[in-house]
Amino acid sequence: MDMREIVKSFCHSGPAGAVVLPLAERLGLPLVVSFHGTDASMKDSWIWFRSYMAHRLYLVRRRWLSRRVSRVVVPSRFLWEIVVKRHGFP
Repeated sequence: MDMREIVKSFCHSGPAGAVVLPLAERLGLPLVVSFHGTDASMKDSWIWFRSYMAHRLYLVRRRWLSRRVSRVVVPSRFLWEIVVKRHGFP
């Protein structure tokens, strides 16, 4: 695949978006991130001490990701409230 054929990056979780974020920014690609549950709803303190590394990276890059993401996809009003109102995503 030629890199010029890539037009958008879609990540299936907030932590995946945090991992892909630097590459999407470097390539100038729009970034779409979907949240499905615990990737958005877990308490930050719990993530720091009990979750996996990409989830911790999401906490570190969350503000950057919220400013850079083109679109957010959530399956419920409950998650929308968390992602948009608490975490500051558009």
